[in-house]
Amino acid sequence: MVALMGRRDRLLAFGGLMLAGLMSSLDATVLGTALPAIVGDLGGLGRMAWYAVDTPSSPSGRPPNP
Repeated sequence: MVALMGRRDRLLAFGGLMLAGLMSSLDATVLGTALPAIVGDLGGLGRMAWYAVDTPSSPSGRPPNP
């Protein structure tokens, strides 16, 4: 038997999805802007390619490639 969601449950689910979208867009914006400077300061500019390759696949729920 399938239980119907009440108004409060729908609002909580929708709010959670909206929050997840906001956090994802902030992550892309902040890291896209700051990551080259952070990696450059740490001296690992050659290792930055993993971020560009692995970031599009991160929403799939698998761990990032080393």
